[in-house]
Amino acid sequence: MSLCKCGTIREKHTASQSANFPGRQYYKCTKCSVFEWADQSPAKVFNNKAGPLCKCEKSSVQRAVTKQSPDKGRKFWTCAKGRGKGCKFFKWVEEDETSKAKSAGISPHKLNLDSKKRPPLPGYVTYLPDWKKVEVLQSMMEVDPSFMVRYTDSRYDSVDVVGVWQITNKVQQEKFNTARSSITKEEDTKGSLDYDIPDSYKVPMNELANNPLDGKAGEVFLLHGTKPENLHSILFEGHQTALANKNGLFGKGIYFAENSAKIDQYATTDDRYQMKGEKAELHEKIYKECKGSMHQKNVRYALVCRVLLGRHVTSSDGRTRIVDGKNVFTSDGRNALAAMEDGEIPNSLIGVPGERARKFREFIVYDENQVLVEYLVAYKRVKNLCNCGEKYLERTVHKQTENYGRKIHVCAKGKCSPQMLPLCNCGIPASVKKVKKSGPNQGRDFFCCGKRYGGRCDFFEFKDNYASESAVGSPNKKARYT
Repeated sequence: MSLCKCGTIREKHTASQSANFPGRQYYKCTKCSVFEWADQSPAKVFNNKAGPLCKCEKSSVQRAVTKQSPDKGRKFWTCAKGRGKGCKFFKWVEEDETSKAKSAGISPHKLNLDSKKRPPLPGYVTYLPDWKKVEVLQSMMEVDPSFMVRYTDSRYDSVDVVGVWQITNKVQQEKFNTARSSITKEEDTKGSLDYDIPDSYKVPMNELANNPLDGKAGEVFLLHGTKPENLHSILFEGHQTALANKNGLFGKGIYFAENSAKIDQYATTDDRYQMKGEKAELHEKIYKECKGSMHQKNVRYALVCRVLLGRHVTSSDGRTRIVDGKNVFTSDGRNALAAMEDGEIPNSLIGVPGERARKFREFIVYDENQVLVEYLVAYKRVKNLCNCGEKYLERTVHKQTENYGRKIHVCAKGKCSPQMLPLCNCGIPASVKKVKKSGPNQGRDFFCCGKRYGGRCDFFEFKDNYASESAVGSPNKKARYT
């Protein structure tokens, strides 16, 4: 099959033996009767499958970028009549394939698209605008303000969930199911396992589970914090114990917690959307390709994972077991737990507060197949309490000044000084300035570091973006700010 210059599908014929050129193949259009020998046809332009209809309501043809540019070699659909003769229809081939996949309910990440990117990984992400799910995750991540102030950053005392994505990875799911079946079989005669998880965490944890948690395998939801640069490989390839640090307090394993103040110590800030750089591929998948998802700026990420704890041992120093004082690990590699008195090898280690781990429990597994990432949570550090320990009252500047529309935290008891928002990375109120350079943003107000002299941070945010972001949130969250 081929396309005529008029956009009509034409068929290939073979000349009869009585013709001047017996056996020679040719094309003939059924509409405009244009005749063309097959061996003289510009195959690179017309010998392609028919593409989507162009504005002329004809099948488009496929071409490739030939100019020296980042898109050289990239294929696209365009009008069959050519430049200057037909319409200005244009569409990248991979965009067309992606839209077809979405309409068919197939994840674009499963497609082996013809692009310069690496082959799609066995997993995809779906943005969840379900505020019930967000509120459940917010409950799971509620934290004692004193923990945040003491163990993370004194400028913040809580976290606020601003985005949730569900992760689907069938390859990791199958590995996880196999590990769960193995642990369940081992524990079948021992009954359910209990890890003394507090009710404030256990209740939302059970609400979150679409599929029931397997108590016999010690299956629980736990939190994991990491840098944004590590997220893409974890989400779509899974955790890898080979990359873990053996110098960690509890060995070379994958660490989890039930307290967001603990995992917040390992999460770093993702300040803005990137089209290039280390975070570009992650941002494309969780923001650009997910409808309704938007980068909220200066966010951090937490992974909510199903973890199989199975039978566990406890330690406070990472060297000896609390139950009998014997070694936790079998070797200096610190990646394999030693057998218990009955000869059974534990499935996990729970690090409890002691001389080295002062406040939080940690849950560690040494087999990546015991972990399944189910949710990605974007959150922001926030400050809800003033210095006297009382909750702030939030007000808005209504005077027509450069601070019009900004939020102010006011002490409910009038003991502490008001604080203007937003704060820059230095922890002080940001300054308002105008863009002076000519361009599309000329005259636009923006926030920057509030320091007047040296040592300024790189905080930057347009004022109108800040005003729109302050309205983002669930109905309950909106009510708090009115």
